Amino acid sequence: MIASARRTAAAVDVVLRPVYDRLREIAGAILKLDPEHEKTRLCVHSILGQVAHFAHSRQMLGLLWPEMKMTPAQRGLVAEHITQFTLAYLRAGGPNGRPSAANGNPSPY
Repeated sequence: MIASARRTAAAVDVVLRPVYDRLREIAGAILKLDPEHEKTRLCVHSILGQVAHFAHSRQMLGLLWPEMKMTPAQRGLVAEHITQFTLAYLRAGGPNGRPSAANGNPSPY
């Protein structure tokens, strides 16, 4: 078990961390927030979640959207969707966000 955890940590440091750090730099720059800021990290985790959804949910996607075939062209469309969806939020959200309907306080999103 310990060896498995060490291999996972090593794989994260070698494979995922450079991507994660770069995404935090990009998202932070757009948001005008530090890459370490909680909102920056939440945005990056949303991006990674969208990618993981399409990468690891093929069986579920096949049931929900049988016509969708993950061809190279479709992967390109999915990547473009994730990019445009994320950029729209990042550009609209900004560090001040929008007022929350629940309590009138500024939303962190």
